[in-house]
Amino acid sequence: MTERLLLACGVAAGPIYLLVGFGQAWTREGFDMRRHALILLANGDLGWIQVANFLIAGVLVIAGAIGVRRVLHPGRGGTWGPLLLSVYGLGLIGAGVFPADPGQGFPPGTPMGAATLSTQG
Repeated sequence: MTERLLLACGVAAGPIYLLVGFGQAWTREGFDMRRHALILLANGDLGWIQVANFLIAGVLVIAGAIGVRRVLHPGRGGTWGPLLLSVYGLGLIGAGVFPADPGQGFPPGTPMGAATLSTQG
């Protein structure tokens, strides 16, 4: 891949993540942005959409990190910038692989109190 395409992937990651996340937040029954984190959207019947959102955004961020590495290395920021971006991308992938436990009333039917923590969550 060319550096431009890799960098474009990194640039696209944020807007795609936000568009998909907020699109779900406004349309999913029982979700309230004032009290629920976007990661809770990975629960319920349509949770697969948010899981895919995390995985795709993570891969795009890592591709962007590779592009940053190619453009900046060797030089200032050519090591730590791409490394930190890659860690963030891996975190997004981890959020997709290990979704949060249901809690705070989402998905509907879940008690309002604190969620019970599972090994996966």
